[in-house]
Amino acid sequence: MQGNEHSTTQESSQQVVDKSTDTITTSSNSVDTHVDNSNNSENNKRKEPPTSSSDNNNSQKNHDKNKRRKGNNGKNNNNHRGKKEATEKTTANSEWGKPNPNKAKNENEEKYQKKRVALFIGYLGTNYNGSQTSNFTNPNVVTVEETFFKALCKAGGVAEHNSTDMNKVHFHRSSRTDKGVHAASNVLEMKLLLKPGLIEEVRKLLPDDIVFYGFKRVSKSFHAKEHCTARTYEYLLPAFALAKDPHAKEWFRMTNLEKITDSDIENHGLLDIYNYDATSEEVEMANRVLKNFIGTHSYHNYTQLTKAKPNSFNRHITRFECSNPFEIAGVKVVKLTVCGSSFIYNQIRKMVGFFIGVMRGVFDENEFDLTVDKEKTVPVPLAPANGLLLCEQEFKRYNSKAGSQLHGNVSASDYANEMEEFKKRIYSHMLQVEKEDHAIGKFLLYLRGWLFIKPKVNETSSSSTPQANVEMLGEETEQVLDVPEEDE
Repeated sequence: MQGNEHSTTQESSQQVVDKSTDTITTSSNSVDTHVDNSNNSENNKRKEPPTSSSDNNNSQKNHDKNKRRKGNNGKNNNNHRGKKEATEKTTANSEWGKPNPNKAKNENEEKYQKKRVALFIGYLGTNYNGSQTSNFTNPNVVTVEETFFKALCKAGGVAEHNSTDMNKVHFHRSSRTDKGVHAASNVLEMKLLLKPGLIEEVRKLLPDDIVFYGFKRVSKSFHAKEHCTARTYEYLLPAFALAKDPHAKEWFRMTNLEKITDSDIENHGLLDIYNYDATSEEVEMANRVLKNFIGTHSYHNYTQLTKAKPNSFNRHITRFECSNPFEIAGVKVVKLTVCGSSFIYNQIRKMVGFFIGVMRGVFDENEFDLTVDKEKTVPVPLAPANGLLLCEQEFKRYNSKAGSQLHGNVSASDYANEMEEFKKRIYSHMLQVEKEDHAIGKFLLYLRGWLFIKPKVNETSSSSTPQANVEMLGEETEQVLDVPEEDE
């Protein structure tokens, strides 16, 4: 009986060993197994032989072997840990993984590639305080660039966290225009999110007086202002401005152009001036006068900026010419075209002002040398803004280097047809504004009696003389310390 019980106990023990994963429910089997294991432990203790030197050697070998085995187990554990981490990363990145709020934000705001681009736009400047942005520092000033930038943001071309600071997207422009000045083409530069359908979406968001032609990829080194080597402007002028004024030397006694009324110009025969057709002799004289500007001169008298380094007013003009008269919307006009590397603030409008003064007989043609003499300070009249139009920019330096090889030349030629159509719209708008405001007629009256040379104090004491007018004009000149690199 005892033998059978022992046999049964061994079988139960064997059952536990062979089926370690099974649940044992019989309490007697558990007890027998425990007894059996404890007996085996006591037997092992009683049977331990005395230790010999050979056994010590074997023990040392076994110790080293176990140590190596533990090292391998450590490597295996590390491999297992690495596989586990990789599996966790894969799971986190999969659609079944734990969502990452930061990742979701990035995907929503910048899931498209952000690349540096050159953007081509045009605009009517009548409703804007110039083109250049104040970077949202003055909410009461509406500019072309800020209006365009807001449309880009709404269309998804700029991430939300960059939408209030244009510097974050490296925003630059090739040219700046003053209040009321128009542009058939202006080139901007920034980092843009290349979202499909962006151009069409932006166009829907822009007002009617701003057009977005498109954009072009550029290299990281591209800078719209620094790489612009030439800028071309036009000034649309009623042909009547080329005719001699029989009252050119008679001072109108008005130092503020804005105070001249329609009644004033009507009384002086300058209200209806839009049907005059310039003669070939007048056009020939116009081109001779404009030729004086070609070359490098100091234009310190052709800007309201008066304090700067001696050579900072120097500018180089490569082309300045007058077209033959033509008709737009029933108005006889001529077009002045000027091209130069850059222009300082109000320079072109003052060049046009001097040109009109010579054509009307207010100034002598040889007085040009006086206006560009670095040692002389004389007041040059400022022509109205409405007639001025920015037409084209050139990037020869960039296009001739390796930067353009990646993405091609920066040129408005791809949009030539669209720009030409918009230019016609600008012409019509200019003449419409002119007929409503009579800006040129008022300017022609304002020019009468203008003198460059200030008289000595003892030469006149009457405030009714043209010389006194010049004194007052000198006092009205704005004092600005810094000269911008380029502006009109």
